[in-house]
Amino acid sequence: MNSLAQTLHRSSLRILTGLLLLAGCKPANRAPEPLPAEQIPAVMQRAFAAAKPEAKQLIDQALQSLGSKDYPGAYQALQAVSAAPEVTKAQLLVSARAMLTINELLKSASASGDQSASTFIEYQKHNR
Repeated sequence: MNSLAQTLHRSSLRILTGLLLLAGCKPANRAPEPLPAEQIPAVMQRAFAAAKPEAKQLIDQALQSLGSKDYPGAYQALQAVSAAPEVTKAQLLVSARAMLTINELLKSASASGDQSASTFIEYQKHNR
């Protein structure tokens, strides 16, 4: 596995580990699955419909970035949402599922020669 794939794999594992810790240790719980990319806007808007304006602004930023294929921007906005203290467990789960999808989109974009995706992945690798 190349270093890019290893970095993204580690990031995904960290997200999943955090979600599993939040969910508890019940046997019925399992790791969240990535959201299909085309479902992210509707699911995120529903999950954050009653959120505070700051969180809604970050969601709008993430969705705008996702729509323009600015995957680093989308990922960073969702990281900020996930770190907000007022985010509910349900909102955190939806954000993490979207981040898993965006993580895969970043890998694909990087493999296709997208320099901003490659740069972001390298930045994440060196700043964890």
